[in-house]
Amino acid sequence: MKRIVRRLLVAATAGSLLSLAPVSAAHAATVTVVNGFAYPAPLGYIEQRCTPDGVKPALQRLYRQGGTVGTHATGMGFSDFDWMAGVQSWVPDPTALEWVSFSTYHPEASLEEPEPDGYYRVLYDPSGNHFDGDYYEGYFALDTQVTGWGEWSNMAAAELVWRHLDGTPVAGASTLAEFAANHGGNGSGAYIGFEFGCDARDYYMDEFTMSSGSTSRTYDFEGALSRTYISATATHFSDDVTRDLTRLDLIYGQDHHLLGDGTSIVGGGYLAPGHVQGDYVDGVARLYERRYGSSVYVGGSSVSYLASTYAGFHIHPARQTYYQIRSLPSSAFEASSSKVLLVTVKRRVRARAEDTQIRRGRTMVVTGTIFPQDAGVTVRLQRLVDGRWRTLSTRTTTTGGKYRLTALARTIGRKRLRVHVVAARGNLANVSPSVVITVVRNPAPTYTPVTVINSIPVDPPPVYVPGDGKPHAHRVSTLVAGEPTPVGGPVVLTPPPPGVPVMQGRG
Repeated sequence: MKRIVRRLLVAATAGSLLSLAPVSAAHAATVTVVNGFAYPAPLGYIEQRCTPDGVKPALQRLYRQGGTVGTHATGMGFSDFDWMAGVQSWVPDPTALEWVSFSTYHPEASLEEPEPDGYYRVLYDPSGNHFDGDYYEGYFALDTQVTGWGEWSNMAAAELVWRHLDGTPVAGASTLAEFAANHGGNGSGAYIGFEFGCDARDYYMDEFTMSSGSTSRTYDFEGALSRTYISATATHFSDDVTRDLTRLDLIYGQDHHLLGDGTSIVGGGYLAPGHVQGDYVDGVARLYERRYGSSVYVGGSSVSYLASTYAGFHIHPARQTYYQIRSLPSSAFEASSSKVLLVTVKRRVRARAEDTQIRRGRTMVVTGTIFPQDAGVTVRLQRLVDGRWRTLSTRTTTTGGKYRLTALARTIGRKRLRVHVVAARGNLANVSPSVVITVVRNPAPTYTPVTVINSIPVDPPPVYVPGDGKPHAHRVSTLVAGEPTPVGGPVVLTPPPPGVPVMQGRG
């Protein structure tokens, strides 16, 4: 196949993007994102030989980070000459076609072969039979002699060389709109596209735009879709890994390992030799975490994974934390994120009885520390009674998470106690291991025998002092009853009153 009519050359330096004509506001289009090679209708893949003797070589789908819009571009790789491939899309009203443009990236310089690098190609069906009968093909040769990005602009104004489906040429060159107007109107519409590869150069494409009276769209060629997973064992002590785990409960002080990997998505546009869509892929995962009290995720370390391995992350949360693994964009894939894993953390409680055996009526005392060591957290001393834990006293922790709980020992027996800490400040509630305090009876009172002599006081006998100093046998004295007897002085004898008996001494 020889060069058709004329060549449209876009001069561009490496890595630059130049337009022959800017797109006006009237041509602003709805953007359709094309992930990898999952082409949404009416966009489709096309390929054909460049010369009558062309043989289809091995073709490779290519992906590239960096495009004219978005983050990626896709393309085709060729192992030999004389074959081209590309894309096309449909417009319902070719008579009203206003604008066509597309961008291509060529990593290598042209070999300056006499043949064009590719073609701007149109299929037009005036019959209304949806390309199931007579239709026409129109071609316009495309050449680029430089590397980097270039924009093929205003292709709606390109004068195409036309031929019938059976190969019969149509005299004269004309634009699609002109040709359609002269051959029966819009009919079944037209497919508009482009193909490159005749010089065996790889290329990438992006920002394919078409505008007509009723249609205006831009195809943004992006990376393929992937799915990222966050996996872990379901408990701290289990061995089986659970994919897409969304909750994990730990106790303060426990660590854990999270695993990340990814797969392509069926229908996500990833085409590679030997790969089945939905299988595992290579990638780079980064762990993000949102700590208690924060509203944003903070990225941590990045770890590579392969189709046969995981990316591993070690975590040691002190409080409730949300985790997410995100796969970074690669040449082939867009970025993707796993489900969110909520890791809850129970407090750890230490408890100790100051005395494990006390007497009834004394105070039971339990002391200890909570972890994390927050002050102002409510703790409760509880006792097991008839299979239920009943609260005996309540306090709040002091500096360093310390506490001291007390309760009166009212009855004897073994008292099984524990300390319960409430949920607070990003930590779930928890209880301490139980402690046992034995309450015993008070000892029986002891008695020491004591002999008590109760003496009865006796009045002393009266003292008689003779007034004459003579012995009692030589005198007779008379005492009047009821009168005191002077001591140390002479006794004066007074005759008794009449009728009072007189006690006489015996001689």
